[in-house]
Amino acid sequence: MLSSSPRYVSLLAVAALVVAGGSCRKSPTSPPPVPVPGNVNVLRLQTNVPTSIAPGATIRLTATAVKSDGTTEDVTNSTQWSSTNSPVVEISSDGIATGRERGESQVNARYLNISNTTVLMVLPEGTFKLTGLVADSGTPLEDATVTVIAGTGAGQTAVTSFRGFCALYGVAGDVKLEAKKAGYSNLIVEARVVRANQRADFGLALAGGRPNAAGRYDLTVTADPDCAARLPAEARRRTYIATVMQDGVDLSVALTGAEYIVTGGTGDRFPGSVTFDGVRLILMDEAYYYYTGFAIVERFATTAVIVNGLASAAPTSDGYAGRLSGSIGVASRPSFPFYPLSSGCTGQNHGFEMRRQ
Repeated sequence: MLSSSPRYVSLLAVAALVVAGGSCRKSPTSPPPVPVPGNVNVLRLQTNVPTSIAPGATIRLTATAVKSDGTTEDVTNSTQWSSTNSPVVEISSDGIATGRERGESQVNARYLNISNTTVLMVLPEGTFKLTGLVADSGTPLEDATVTVIAGTGAGQTAVTSFRGFCALYGVAGDVKLEAKKAGYSNLIVEARVVRANQRADFGLALAGGRPNAAGRYDLTVTADPDCAARLPAEARRRTYIATVMQDGVDLSVALTGAEYIVTGGTGDRFPGSVTFDGVRLILMDEAYYYYTGFAIVERFATTAVIVNGLASAAPTSDGYAGRLSGSIGVASRPSFPFYPLSSGCTGQNHGFEMRRQ
């Protein structure tokens, strides 16, 4: 089954970067300088980077500066080249790219104050990248494995991310794929891979019964120690009352126990799912560059605390405990749109604990 991949982007994380003096754009390409009358400026940087190269192959990358007077200039030797994944793609200072092992990397090129980023994959000739999504009743499963058990690329194994996706490199033709995750029945899928950007979906079924996560909890969110100092003391640890309702795999969490700012139906609730090994909760926007509401917005006297991200928690003796990957921020005002933030803490390991009452 082939389909497009969802994108989840946390707007609060973006806002935190803005506070820190950074920026957020759909492309890492830097804006062109403002033209100065009488001067010739570089408007953009064009790079010649192939879609893929074979393992062990080398290729010369080139860069061309497009100028404000309509002319172009080969600036390959003056461009700074780099790879974000050197074990896969190695790039010399003069722009010679070498494919090391199957996978992909971003190729960054920078000339003066203009930059350009392109994705370069390392694949045997005539093969493709295949993306896999492993889910339980539509809910993505983390740490599932997908293995090519027959066909071109046999023996390759990939592990799914928090969003249930993985990628296999060097797959082609008729193949058999097996998806596995502890607590679920294994599933074998046959696919014909004949082009780039194909996807295979795996719907795994629980081997046993589904746990019941419904109930009333004390929910505590604790700031990641690596960034907690960026927040005022009162925002580093927040506790709420969470009422969890369950419908099969789907969870719905409603909050009480504090004063919340609800905008567009969000601010005191968020969805999630339950699997055999815990709960997965979505405390974030699911639209790209569009405001659809923040999961938790708690009103303070003259400001608000905003919690945003993805939480994964495993069963404990009295509930669930795990981590929240996302942001905790303090708004500059107690009303929408809440910006600019006065402080923020973006991290991968915020504490997330639900204790049954």
